[in-house]
Amino acid sequence: MISFLLIKRFFPIFTSFLIFVFSLLAVFLFQYSFTFFLIFFSLSLFFSSFFLLILLGKEIKNFWHYLIIFFLLIFLFIPFFLFVQDQTLKIIFIFFLAIFSFIFFELIFRFLYEPRKYPVYSLENFSFSIFLLISFFLFSLLFAFKTFLNFPIIYSLILLFFVTLFNLYFLFKVRKIHLEKIYFFIVGLILLELFYSFNFLPTSFYVNGLGLTILFFLMVNLIIKNKEGILTTKVIRKYLFLTLFALILVAIFAKWR
Repeated sequence: MISFLLIKRFFPIFTSFLIFVFSLLAVFLFQYSFTFFLIFFSLSLFFSSFFLLILLGKEIKNFWHYLIIFFLLIFLFIPFFLFVQDQTLKIIFIFFLAIFSFIFFELIFRFLYEPRKYPVYSLENFSFSIFLLISFFLFSLLFAFKTFLNFPIIYSLILLFFVTLFNLYFLFKVRKIHLEKIYFFIVGLILLELFYSFNFLPTSFYVNGLGLTILFFLMVNLIIKNKEGILTTKVIRKYLFLTLFALILVAIFAKWR
């Protein structure tokens, strides 16, 4: 008889496969019916959350924040997806979403059931990657609201502020870092200023979202290094160089209107 643990072992690849297939079906059926699109993306969200709950089992009380992070990732991807017009780009985003899902589930499985194969702090580090992806979807989505729906910028700023605070809270909880409330508000206010400025750039919504995510990456990383007591001039220079290099690449390859 096949053990339940052996069944769980297939959850990472099975879940990422389902996300990939359901998302692809949503892409190709979207042109025929918006209802089909919602059905298949909802199935993707439901099954991924369901399998994650089973995988966590009794450990859900200690890992509930991972469930929230993963739910946010899928949930924000759905509306973001609606604004992407290039079919190839849609498939690329779906592919990376499936890959991220597989790695995330695999790390949770190893942490809970195969601790000897689990690389130390992998979940914490990978959760930061998911956090950046969530931020990218959020920023891009809000830029898209402004561009395509003429969404009032004041509402975008309010949404940006509170969802970012929510996202930051779970990031630092996962990394087991206590962060004073003042840090949340400072990051939030700086982000509001940057978001407002990026609205005037003649680039696509996901290019703006990527640029803002890169700057957000800089701010959050400097806070993390500071809380870990390893923030030095060398570290600051390193992250400033990486940020500047990434922004230059984005500016070079972006399509300017």
